[in-house]
Amino acid sequence: METDTPKVSRATAADLESMFDHAVTLQSQGELDGAAKAYRRLLALAPDLPEALSNLGAVLRLKDDLTGAEALLRRATAVRPNYVDAWHNLGVVLLRRGKFADSIQALSRALELDPGHAMSLAHRGQAYLDDGEPEKAVADWAEAARMMPSNFGVRNARGILLLRRGLLDEARAAFEETLAIEPEQPVALCNLGIILRQQEKNEEALPLLQRAVAAAPEMSEAHAGLTATYLALGRHIEAAEAAMVALETDPASTRYHSVLGHAIYGVFVNGKADEARALARRWIERFPDHPTAQHLGRAMAGEAAANRASDKFVQTLFNSFASSFDEQLHKLDYRAPQAIIGALSPIVGAAKELVILDAGCGTGLAGRMLRLWADELIGVDLSSSMLDKARERGIYDRLEEAELTAWLEAHPDAYDMIVAADVLCYFGELNPVIAAAQRALRPGGLLSFTVEKLDGPDEFVVGVHGRYGHAERFVRKALDAAGLQVEVMRVEPLRREAIAIVLGYVVVARRPA
Repeated sequence: METDTPKVSRATAADLESMFDHAVTLQSQGELDGAAKAYRRLLALAPDLPEALSNLGAVLRLKDDLTGAEALLRRATAVRPNYVDAWHNLGVVLLRRGKFADSIQALSRALELDPGHAMSLAHRGQAYLDDGEPEKAVADWAEAARMMPSNFGVRNARGILLLRRGLLDEARAAFEETLAIEPEQPVALCNLGIILRQQEKNEEALPLLQRAVAAAPEMSEAHAGLTATYLALGRHIEAAEAAMVALETDPASTRYHSVLGHAIYGVFVNGKADEARALARRWIERFPDHPTAQHLGRAMAGEAAANRASDKFVQTLFNSFASSFDEQLHKLDYRAPQAIIGALSPIVGAAKELVILDAGCGTGLAGRMLRLWADELIGVDLSSSMLDKARERGIYDRLEEAELTAWLEAHPDAYDMIVAADVLCYFGELNPVIAAAQRALRPGGLLSFTVEKLDGPDEFVVGVHGRYGHAERFVRKALDAAGLQVEVMRVEPLRREAIAIVLGYVVVARRPA
């Protein structure tokens, strides 16, 4: 400790140094309250002692008293303007407080005084990133990593930023450098595996992700990467087993349940029905309260189907992939909205003043076409995330989160048209929802929907994908029971499923005037 501070009348320099050493010892042992008291006693005797001001500021930062820490550190830099540690500590506190420009200024001052102060570089990189200057962050982290080759945090932060910016080759090199120093570092193994997956080098990614999971079984991203890699390689049973293990660490994870369902479905597609059903039964037994396991798992296990998918299953399913919904359906050549519009167009003609309900509106794929006929367009869906996406289109007059049958029951004689594209495939028993739709239509109003085509003796069956198929005679019986007149009922392709075309009934029915 330097002793060129103002003299005090009641303590010698040796006394101050002893008190300072005691406070530093407490701080190094993690006894923050004791260290804070010791530094305050010292500052009562020597109020402008910069080391004490700086160290107490660092202690208060660790105790989350950022306002007090900032005040002390500003005093320390005022008393000794060339005090590198004080400028560094001040920069860290300002970073924590969200004062990014001020943090950059303080850390830059520390680096002017000591260009080799690697931690100031590392923290300035974070401040640059938070201030919206990722290029400068990458540069600072690269130099900090060169100065501190054993500091994993800096190298990992740089690699992740490069990965997020899509600079895969640079990110790959960063994580390879890490693994050259720490061959079994799980975060680096995981991130390098993810990069290789994005570069479609799944065979190279697999052993890295296996090692990451073995080293850190609690790391969710490693499990996610491993299961996705098995899926990409067509190793569906191993993907299912990996997802089962992942669910032990995070039983409520929508992602892992979704991946597990996808993996088991892949086992079915590859002709291994017995193995798929065995996996599905394990899924049901281990997760009796999860809606995806209980609906999709039971469908795959071949157990008796409920009359419809539960609200919770539908919400979980569509909330989980709302962000990629349109892209995924495009890949499946999804045509239900176009099929409905094609069936309605000759009937509706040029009408433009209709009140239309887009029932189960999703992201608004049908709504953007229905808008041409609508004076008022209302969208209803169970998934809040899908409604958020529909809202971005700006085509609806109202969007509501609600269960469909209940909504229809609550709105009698309200609509000129109700459209349900790819919605009733999550209902087995159609009578309640179709009857409610009839009551919600105005006289002369139109109901149009799609259902997946079912051949055979059953009225409806839930498939291994979790959607219901319906027999034509059953659909007609439900429409007739509700007093609706069939205007159109024809078979059309609705989507692709694996390598097969999914055929469905496109229906238009009218409530008599």
